[in-house]
Amino acid sequence: MPRVTTVQKARKSPGSCGKCGDPLQAGQPYRWWKFRYGGKRLRCMKAECRPRGSDLTTSPHLGAY
Repeated sequence: MPRVTTVQKARKSPGSCGKCGDPLQAGQPYRWWKFRYGGKRLRCMKAECRPRGSDLTTSPHLGAY
């Protein structure tokens, strides 16, 4: 599983949340993680956008839950 990194204050706009789609602005906090193969995943700090265990794996067996 990748480590989830929390950024307290973004220096520039990183993009949008991968779950709710809200744009992340400069100065706002956000979470991100990255797999060995693949891009960076971004999430905002809302409770419903918190990454679940199935979001943090690339296994098709563990990701189904």
